[in-house]
Amino acid sequence: KVRKLLAKKNQKVSVVSRLIDDVPTRSELIQYERRFVELYEQIATKLEENRRHVTTYNTLKKVYELIQKEESLLQSVNDSFVNAMKSQRGKEDFLSQFTGIVESLKQNLAQMQGKRDAAAGERDKKQAEYQSLVEKQRRYFKAVKELQEACEVNEALVAELEARS
Repeated sequence: KVRKLLAKKNQKVSVVSRLIDDVPTRSELIQYERRFVELYEQIATKLEENRRHVTTYNTLKKVYELIQKEESLLQSVNDSFVNAMKSQRGKEDFLSQFTGIVESLKQNLAQMQGKRDAAAGERDKKQAEYQSLVEKQRRYFKAVKELQEACEVNEALVAELEARS
């Protein structure tokens, strides 16, 4: 009888011991938190790297498309040049086509410059916002430092007051 009772108690102790072991300790929780922070930083770095690669790819793709357009335009001009130089009417048509092409290129240039200027304006706006945030952060850290100093003075005064009484 006593053995059965002892066995039941040991089983209960074993169950409770397993339940206690399942709960992570403070140091384990801190270790888990550190690891999660490390993984988060690693993922953030990888995401930023991927974004840079995608931006580079998109930029190179645009450049490639522009080069293909330029190449086809030059090929078109080259092909039509030989036929156009055979007659006076052909020369005039070629010249008017070429003038149209030049005007189109000027429009494209103006459009691209507009996009560039808009991007530069956006960059300047973001830079000003960043500088504002940096200044705000500097003021915050200064205020925290002043608060810490005031707390230290307060603690010293409280300790001095307690020492007198």
